[in-house]
Amino acid sequence: MAFSENPADFINDDTPGYVLATVGGVSVGGIFDDNYTDPLGFAASFPALTCATADVATVAQGGTVVVPSGSYTVAAIKPDGTGITLLQLAEA
Repeated sequence: MAFSENPADFINDDTPGYVLATVGGVSVGGIFDDNYTDPLGFAASFPALTCATADVATVAQGGTVVVPSGSYTVAAIKPDGTGITLLQLAEA
């Protein structure tokens, strides 16, 4: 059975972490997360933007993402097959 939900039901301005980002020059709504973790004593930041796949269909690795807190480059593109894509980001 195919996933039939609308990504906008999950990614909207009522969602915690929701931002308007610029992805490859296009305004996109998404959930920005900049988790700061400390696995095994190594501190690191892992920024990511979760978006509707249709909104980021043309983004490429190395592309630019601008969120209110700063600019990033796309390090990895991870579509989940349900209409949602996670963009792993690296500081620009």
